[in-house]
Amino acid sequence: MTKTKWMIYTVLFGLMPVLGRFLIYLVSTVKAPRFNAGDVIAFGLLLVITNINLLEHQDMPHPWKTKSIGLSIALAILMAMLFAAMCFQEVNQNTIDLRMIKVVSIVLSGSCLLFSYAVVDRVTKTRVSEAS
Repeated sequence: MTKTKWMIYTVLFGLMPVLGRFLIYLVSTVKAPRFNAGDVIAFGLLLVITNINLLEHQDMPHPWKTKSIGLSIALAILMAMLFAAMCFQEVNQNTIDLRMIKVVSIVLSGSCLLFSYAVVDRVTKTRVSEAS
């Protein structure tokens, strides 16, 4: 996967719920909330799942590949736990700080984005060096 394909197929596709909600906010007469932590959490999950899928189909040095898949799984678990906390807050109001969930979801998804870029960058560089 090239970086351009990763940017279009993964990043832009993953950001569609966030961008769609923002677009609806802009054209709506009733100003509903323009941010949902669930959209950002889904974006982070999409990124780490893409990492796992990309790495599973690569013939790369084993220790780096294994560590990267392990970190992707750990990030997916953290994102899933954050999503569960958000759902729990929906059921039991005032038990979880939604502002903190938003902050943590942005930080985790940002970390997932940087890590995913690093994975795609390394895979792309490995392919280019093998081709020459």
